[in-house]
Amino acid sequence: MTNETLLALVGFALAASITPGPNNMMVFAATVNFGFFEPCRIYRAWSRGLRC
Repeated sequence: MTNETLLALVGFALAASITPGPNNMMVFAATVNFGFFEPCRIYRAWSRGLRC
């Protein structure tokens, strides 16, 4: 398991333990595909309940 995949898994586990809902899998997929910092705008919008 690469460090990037492990970081994505840890981020997903943290998000899944704090917030319920289907956005958790979308956060996990975005982190795996684009890294942590690239989709930060999307993370902020999801945390506020806004559409991107």
